[in-house]
Amino acid sequence: TLPGASSIPAPDANHIRMSADCGRRIVQMVWDDLTPARLLSKGSFANAIAVAMAMGCSTNAIIHLVAISRRANLAVTLDDFDTASRHI
Repeated sequence: TLPGASSIPAPDANHIRMSADCGRRIVQMVWDDLTPARLLSKGSFANAIAVAMAMGCSTNAIIHLVAISRRANLAVTLDDFDTASRHI
């Protein structure tokens, strides 16, 4: 999500503006070739795993982080979650 978009209350009319801004941004990201591999690092996933573990880590978080890491060519494994869970 774009900065500030997650704090817009559900009944707020600014959702339309936020949606249009998100659409413009994703189109620009495609033109700029901003792929997951260019935006994310192994440290990004280590941070995400730590946050997920600190919050109880749902199965859904694991599935999505593994999938996103593969798109970024930084494959996260279940061993990464296991290692983090022993420290968090």
